[in-house]
Amino acid sequence: MNPRTLITAFLIIECVQAFILGVLLCFFYRTYRRNYLLLWAISWLSYCIFYLGGITGYYLAQSLPVTHPARLINALIYIPASYLQIPCLFIGAYELTKGKSVSPKLTRNICLLALLVGMCFVILSTITFAPVGLRSWFRVGTHFFITGVVLLVAAFGTIYLWNPKPNFGRICISIGFFGYGFFNLVLGFFATSLISNSQYLISYLHFLDSVVQFWFGLSLVVSLLEEEREKATAAARALQTSESLFRKLTEHNSAAIFILQENKIVYMNPSGAAITRYETDELLGKSINDLAHLDFKNLSLNSLGLNEDENTRPRYEIKLINKEGEECWLDASTTRIEYKGHSAILMTAIDVTERKHAEELLLQSQKLESIGRLAGGIAHDFNNILTGIIGYIEITLLKVSVTDPVVRNLEQIKKLSLRAADLTSQLLAFARKQVLQAKVVDINELIQETVSFLNRLIGENIKIELILDENLSAVKADSMQIQQVLTNIALNARDAMPNGGQLSFSTRNAFLDEEFCQQYSYLIAGDYVEIIIRDTGLGMSSEVQGRIFEPFYTTKEMGRGTGLGLAMVYGIIKQHGGYIFVESGEGKGTVFTIYMPASVSETKVHKVSFSGLPTTGSETILLVEDEQSVRDLIGTSLSEEGYRVLIAEDGEVALKLFQENAGKIDLVISDVVMPKIGGQKLLETLRHKYPELKFLFISGYGIEDTDNGFNKLGAELLRKPFNPNELARKVRQVLNQPVKTTTQT
Repeated sequence: MNPRTLITAFLIIECVQAFILGVLLCFFYRTYRRNYLLLWAISWLSYCIFYLGGITGYYLAQSLPVTHPARLINALIYIPASYLQIPCLFIGAYELTKGKSVSPKLTRNICLLALLVGMCFVILSTITFAPVGLRSWFRVGTHFFITGVVLLVAAFGTIYLWNPKPNFGRICISIGFFGYGFFNLVLGFFATSLISNSQYLISYLHFLDSVVQFWFGLSLVVSLLEEEREKATAAARALQTSESLFRKLTEHNSAAIFILQENKIVYMNPSGAAITRYETDELLGKSINDLAHLDFKNLSLNSLGLNEDENTRPRYEIKLINKEGEECWLDASTTRIEYKGHSAILMTAIDVTERKHAEELLLQSQKLESIGRLAGGIAHDFNNILTGIIGYIEITLLKVSVTDPVVRNLEQIKKLSLRAADLTSQLLAFARKQVLQAKVVDINELIQETVSFLNRLIGENIKIELILDENLSAVKADSMQIQQVLTNIALNARDAMPNGGQLSFSTRNAFLDEEFCQQYSYLIAGDYVEIIIRDTGLGMSSEVQGRIFEPFYTTKEMGRGTGLGLAMVYGIIKQHGGYIFVESGEGKGTVFTIYMPASVSETKVHKVSFSGLPTTGSETILLVEDEQSVRDLIGTSLSEEGYRVLIAEDGEVALKLFQENAGKIDLVISDVVMPKIGGQKLLETLRHKYPELKFLFISGYGIEDTDNGFNKLGAELLRKPFNPNELARKVRQVLNQPVKTTTQT
């Protein structure tokens, strides 16, 4: 086979190869969108044009003269095309190596410059005086030589692709660049040389060049597929790592995590299972509405905190019912996510049930405080009225014959007034306005004394059990008030057990630490005596528990209760600095837990008896009372007992009278709460000048101090309502006893 035919055959093969590689790289570019693939596709297609133009020019040279326009046009097409291949190969290699794209504008300008250089080369080579054949080989040889140099430079550059981790495709690209560049240099050398019979060698070099070119083109595809495989592997590894991290974050998170699709639970972490008390498999696929409290049924996106146009929503609260039927509050937040290829809602929540209970207790305590202040004020005013009524009835009874028919009516009025006085006493107990006669007492002894008469009150069908700690600490309390607490709770237990049951009293020492007290903001850490009173009665609903300590609230039928029994219990315990809690459920009985501060002192206080004292006297008494009916009653009754009484309607008048009668007044009787100057301020003012002055307070309620506040002021107290005889005996008692001095604290 002659060289001409052999060269033509190899040119056709290279032309077809270049076309196939160009089309193949265009296809991969459409799929993977890599810029270097487009550049190399253009380079191979331009190479295809170069070979096609070379073949055409080779045969045109056989039949057309040198100056024929067809040959010049053909040269202006295939030679610039070969120069376009050079920047496309080089820029593509640069982008592949660096991993970043050259700007489209710069790429376009470089390619246009290459085309311009190619056309100039054609024109310059055409107007030379060299023979036609030599000019053609010079053009081809120069192209091969320049391309070879560029490819070798690109080959050294692509070695960087081996770092940090080489793969088969990247190594093949480098080898392809080296081989392709080397053969182009050799082809360029022989094409431009005058070696005899070099056409045979050029034809064989064309064959080797076509093999290397095909290797180079395929290595690009292999490298791309290797790269995609590595990315897929890395993505799979990242996904696996992400899923592992997600599992660790969710399964070891103290917050409950739910994933909802179409309002159904498709994922729940262990903390969610712990809060709801359900196993995970029990809830998967169920609607969130199955868990919702009645107040939160028919949960929608809005009730889950998301509007249709929102992706996230900050914190909100919902109430669920756990597997055991208990209410649990969740502080939740929601956000839209994609889960397993579908839209979903991620709900993250923490259990705030204990906090909500503490808030409810605090609100209930504040409400009871407000009601207590109102009740205390009403009871105080009502006691003033009752003092007048009872006092004037007593005076009238002394002046009316026993056989007079009006006596019976007066006795009925007195009886009803005393019942009213008991009612105000209960209101004052709830309002914590009673003055406590506090002393160090043994709670076990008080319980045993109370139980001794409770057996007669609650009936034989109720068994009483005592579980008392023998080493129980003492408490400082008003024993009568504490017995009243125990009695009231026991009587409520009796009414809750119409068919009989069991009532137990238990005591123990308890220390309330800071962690426990944080659940209830009003608690103070320290040592307490714990009293637990438990019954097996009907129990009560949560709604009743929320109102059980409110005054006048009762679940009993009309005429069977005033609704003040437990209100009085609450007030007494709070006034002693203690705390009371109730736990109950319908059909589950009731448990009252009382905490009383343990006393650091164990010295018991013994009350001095003043029974049998005379009621008359001749001393001078200053009476200070803002209620006219009470003022008139006391003035009249004391005057009848022989005392000289000076009367003042408020503290300012009292100070003037005292100055006018300085040294003559033996006793001051004063109300506690008065306009302008109150009783306590009056005592402090007078005691400053006359420390030996004796003082008696009269009040429906007094200083809120469980440590016997009146004794600390060096004064005595007579609680309203009282009758004239009680007043006279108390006055005589105060006048006869030594002067008390103010206790400093």
